[in-house]
Amino acid sequence: MNNIYLIASREIEFRVKSAGFWLATIALPLVVAIFAIAPSIIGYISTNQDKQRILVVNNSGLTESIQSSDQTEFVYSEQTIDQAKQDFQARQYDGILHLPKNLDNDQAESIALYTTNNNFQINTGYIERELSRVLRKNTASELNLNESELAKLDQQIKLTEKNLSDGQKTSNNSGIGLALGFLLGGVMFAIIFIFGSMIMNGIIEEKSNRIAEILISSVKVTDLMFGKILGLAGVVFIQVALWIGIFVVLLGVSAIFLTTSNEFPDLNEAQSSETYIQVSSSITDLNIGLIIFLSAIYFILGYLLYSSWFAALGSTAENAQEASNSGLSWFISLPLSLSMLFLSIVINDPESPISIFLSLFPFTSPVIMLARVPLGVSWWEIVLSILLLVVGVVISAWIAAKIYRVSILAYGKKVTLPEIWKWIRY
Repeated sequence: MNNIYLIASREIEFRVKSAGFWLATIALPLVVAIFAIAPSIIGYISTNQDKQRILVVNNSGLTESIQSSDQTEFVYSEQTIDQAKQDFQARQYDGILHLPKNLDNDQAESIALYTTNNNFQINTGYIERELSRVLRKNTASELNLNESELAKLDQQIKLTEKNLSDGQKTSNNSGIGLALGFLLGGVMFAIIFIFGSMIMNGIIEEKSNRIAEILISSVKVTDLMFGKILGLAGVVFIQVALWIGIFVVLLGVSAIFLTTSNEFPDLNEAQSSETYIQVSSSITDLNIGLIIFLSAIYFILGYLLYSSWFAALGSTAENAQEASNSGLSWFISLPLSLSMLFLSIVINDPESPISIFLSLFPFTSPVIMLARVPLGVSWWEIVLSILLLVVGVVISAWIAAKIYRVSILAYGKKVTLPEIWKWIRY
C-alpha cells in the first residue's frame, strides 16, 4: 500500500508540474469563454455606444408616438420619404422609419426601415415592439375597445403539465433537464476517454523506454499499475477543480455584462422577466445536490473502471498505433461509442427498455445514467446501477492486473486476444 501511495504521489507531482497540464487547464476555459462569453461582452459594448437616431417619416396618420429608449431615439419629420433620404447623411441619422399612408394591422409589412449596409447596431426588436404597441392602440381606438377589453384578446395560454399516472403537476424542467442530460453525458464521455488515454500513453511510454523494468525491480507489478491509476485520478480531480474555479470567475464576469447589456433585444421586459422566472423555476425543480453527488460517484467509478482497461491496453503495446489496432482497444472503445450513439435516444425516451438496460450495464452506465438523472430516475435503478458498477470496477481491476503483470514485460511481438485470454486464466 505504501508503494502505491509513493507511485501515485510521484505521478501527481510529475504531471502537475508539466507545462502541458497548465496549458490544458487554462486553454479549455478560454476556448469556452470565446464561444460562450464573448457575445455577452460584445453585446455590452454595443449597447453602451452612442444612442441610435431614427428619423420617422409618418404618412400614416397615426397619432400615437413611438417612444424613445436609452439606446434608440426617434425623431419625427414632416418630410416626404424622398426628402428624408436626401437628408439622411447630412443629419447623421442611423436609419429612416417610413410609416406609409392608410396603415393598419393588415398592412404592417409595408413599414420599412432604411439603413446603410454597414449599420448592424440598430435594435430592430425594440422598434418592432413599439410599432406593435402603436398599432394595437390604434386598433383599440377604431373598435372602441379599452385596454382591458383588448387585453382579453391577447391572453397567453400556459399549459399545466400533469403526470398521467397520478394526475399530479409535473415540474417544468424538461428543457433544462434535456440540456443538462446531454451536457453531463458528453462531459463524462470526454473525461473518461481523455484521461483513460493519458494512462495508456503513459504506460506505453514507460514500457518502450524500459522504465517499467526498473520500477518493477523495486515494486510489485500490481502496485505500479494501481499507483499510476490513482495518481492520475488525483491529477484529474486537481484539474477539474481548477476548471470549475476558472469557470466560476468567467461566469461572474459574464453575468456583469449580461445584466447591463441588452443581449436579448427581441424580448420585452415582461417576457424577459417571465422567461427568467421559468428558467429559475426549472433549475430549482431539479435536485442539484443529488445531481452533483451522483456526478461525483459515477465519475470516480467510471474512471476507475475504464482506467483499468486502458492501463491493461497500454501494457500490451509498444506504441500508440499498436494499441489503437489492438483487439482490446475495440473492446474498450465500443461501449463508450455506444453510449454516445444511444445518448440522444435515451434522452428522448428515458424510460424505454434500452435506456434502462444501458443505465444498468457497467460499461455504459457512467454516461447513460448520468444523462438520465436530471430527467428523473427511480431510486432503485440508481442504487442497482451503482452496485453493478462497483462490481464491474472490482472485476475490471482484477482482470487488468492479470493482463498487466504479464504484458508489461512482453516485447517484440503483437499481443493477440487469445493470448490475453490465456493470461487472464493464468
